[in-house]
Amino acid sequence: LNGGFWKCSGAMLNNTSSDLTPYFMTARHCMTDNTGALNSLEVYWFFQTPSCNGVAPAMGSVPRSTRSTYVLTTAQTDMSMVLIEVLASQHRVDHDGGDGALLVLLQAGVANNTQVVGIHHPDGAFKRLSNGPITSESVSCDATGLTQGMIVTWSGGTTEGGSSGSP
Repeated sequence: LNGGFWKCSGAMLNNTSSDLTPYFMTARHCMTDNTGALNSLEVYWFFQTPSCNGVAPAMGSVPRSTRSTYVLTTAQTDMSMVLIEVLASQHRVDHDGGDGALLVLLQAGVANNTQVVGIHHPDGAFKRLSNGPITSESVSCDATGLTQGMIVTWSGGTTEGGSSGSP
């Protein structure tokens, strides 16, 4: 909690119909019900630099969405999903897992030593990337209810507060 609100990362997901319904996923501990989705969720789009180590845009200059509807949450994977009602300025927003791959990945798990990339906004900063192998499966966290987590040993980058919910 930072100044009365959570700063978390998230990602757009496509569904198995590939119809680009604007589903947005974040961490369950960032938003657990429809009250959070309707009253306080603000999604900022394209908060990234134009090149590696470039100058980040001002937060107020990027498009944002402020209306969403809660869809589901699950403690086991520490995930919540909402339906974004209005995509900011009708900008093209990329969806992860265009063929549903990310959803399958979440359900099926991933083996140790699999190389992964994290895309996140640590402490609300512009987009950062981290990479490394999964070093432990089936990790749990009593504080969030997570029972199907994984530990990644980053070989490049890091995660910090604000990285929660990132793909």
